[in-house]
Amino acid sequence: MPVTPAFDSAEPETGMRGLVEVGFMNWVSVDRMNDTHDAVVRLLVRPNDIDRLGHVNNAVVLEYCEAGRQAWLRENGIKVGTILPVVARAEIDFQREIGEGEVQVRTSLAEYGTYSATFVQTIDVNGQVACRAKIQVGFIHSQSRSVASGEEFFQENAS
Repeated sequence: MPVTPAFDSAEPETGMRGLVEVGFMNWVSVDRMNDTHDAVVRLLVRPNDIDRLGHVNNAVVLEYCEAGRQAWLRENGIKVGTILPVVARAEIDFQREIGEGEVQVRTSLAEYGTYSATFVQTIDVNGQVACRAKIQVGFIHSQSRSVASGEEFFQENAS
């Protein structure tokens, strides 16, 4: 899988820090959601990510997942406009502690329905799975805060 730089240490749009690089494959078609590809992002664990127990705090794992989904959107040619994906449900299975160093977040689109999409994500440390996440997102119009369909989202935001 080719690896290219994603952005500098602080992404202006998201404020995410610590992103090193993103691995990806080419986007094929927004109309055929089966043609999407995984995104892999490597993140540096920041000192403030570590809690008093000496491992990454569970709330920070949600930030890592968010960075993974942002990378997935970007690498699949989807630019977020006025219709936004919002987290509706998050399931995380913690399998081992995450300490200092680097993590790798792999994000895949698992399901795509009329009004929602579900992503599966893994966070690996040194080649071992530390967390598995299943994140369901819905879509809303940013101005009216009304529900939008997935089709509206992908039509508006496909590049």
